[in-house]
Amino acid sequence: MKYGQDSKQQKVIDGIESTFDEPRIVRALEMAIIREPEIFPKTNFQRTCRIARDSSKEAIRELDFICEHLPKRYKHQILRSDIFNQFLSNIFDIDRVGLSRQNEDRDLALNLATQMMLNSLNVIIKSMPAEFQKSLTDSILPFVNLLNSLSTYADRKDIEDIPKIRIPDKFYR
Repeated sequence: MKYGQDSKQQKVIDGIESTFDEPRIVRALEMAIIREPEIFPKTNFQRTCRIARDSSKEAIRELDFICEHLPKRYKHQILRSDIFNQFLSNIFDIDRVGLSRQNEDRDLALNLATQMMLNSLNVIIKSMPAEFQKSLTDSILPFVNLLNSLSTYADRKDIEDIPKIRIPDKFYR
């Protein structure tokens, strides 16, 4: 047992260490505090969360750089990997997030899904020959307008059951 942890705390830390050989974003102790803060009452949970947030944002920035500069073969191996797919699945897992009213996780998942859908549609449109691009855009625009109308209506009527959806302006160009 390491200095400062009781057996219950050490069991959680050991479990994390057995899953992650050498955690790079945060230490195993910080992962344990985030996972089970109730068994680490003497730690500053908010500080640990800020450390994890900042380190995670930096890791995403590094991943963005790596994917931009890696040869395509390696980039594709990352983006097609089971772990990357699991990461995306966890973000969009509505069953885990739940559909309760005023659920920030649900709203975040919906906004990310909408953003990814629109980005995907944009890629599909731009990948097609020029003579099909306008037709595809015209076909998709009614759906995008419906999403935008629902969100605007919910804002105006202060309806909490309809999550706020952000449609990027670039889609209307």
